[in-house]
Amino acid sequence: MTTIINYLTAHPVVLGIAVIFSLLIVLSFARRILRFLIVLAALGILYVAWVSWHGGNPAEKVEKAGKSVKQAVHKGEGVMRAVDWLFKSEDRPRKEENN
Repeated sequence: MTTIINYLTAHPVVLGIAVIFSLLIVLSFARRILRFLIVLAALGILYVAWVSWHGGNPAEKVEKAGKSVKQAVHKGEGVMRAVDWLFKSEDRPRKEENN
C-alpha cells in the first residue's frame, strides 16, 4: 500500500488522473442516490394526493403507518435475538458423526 502512495505522490499527473477518476465514481454514485430520493419523494407526494382525493386524512394514515412500523420494529427485535442466538450456537463445537 505504501508503494502505491509513494508512486502517486511522486507522479502528480498520475495522481491527477486518479483524483478525476475517483470523483467521477463518487459523483455517479451520488447521482444515483439523488435520483432514488427524488423518486421516493414523488411517490410520497402521489400517495398523499391519492389519500386526500379519496376522502381520507393523510395525517391519520401517517400516524397509522408510524404505529405499524414501530410494531414491526419491536417484532424485529425478537427476530434479531433469535438470529443472535443462532450465531452464538454456531460457536459451540459440533459433534462429529460417525459413518
